[in-house]
Amino acid sequence: EIDLGTEKRTLVAGIKQYYSEKELKGKQCIVFTNLEPKEVRGVKSEGMILAAVNKDKSKVILIAPEKTAELGSKVE
Repeated sequence: EIDLGTEKRTLVAGIKQYYSEKELKGKQCIVFTNLEPKEVRGVKSEGMILAAVNKDKSKVILIAPEKTAELGSKVE
């Protein structure tokens, strides 16, 4: 579950092997919220996290604001 400021949503992302739950707690990231919900691994995912992935997919890096942003801020 992710806090978007105005609401909380459930997101399913294949990042478990790259980030621990502890690393993600409180971390800000960019989330696409204008997508239709999609069932992933039996769970309704209500958005998508933006990340950089290298060619062989051995590294996944979440894209985050350079400075702390207000939850719910839009990317323009």
